[in-house]
Amino acid sequence: MFIDKGFRVLPTGWKDVNATKALIDCTRQYDSSKVLGYMFTTWGVKKEALVDFPALVEGLKLMQTKRSPS
Repeated sequence: MFIDKGFRVLPTGWKDVNATKALIDCTRQYDSSKVLGYMFTTWGVKKEALVDFPALVEGLKLMQTKRSPS
């Protein structure tokens, strides 16, 4: 909706791995300069633990895979 209205968007997820994957997949459907990327967020995770934060680990794996052509 925001993209259709002309806004730039930065999809953002938190700790749910399946929701993170779904949001990244949904974001990839838009071939638009209005989609700025994807932001991973955490709440209360010590920086030393970020390398093991499940949503970040799995989301980055998905982001590194090539998109299939539409």
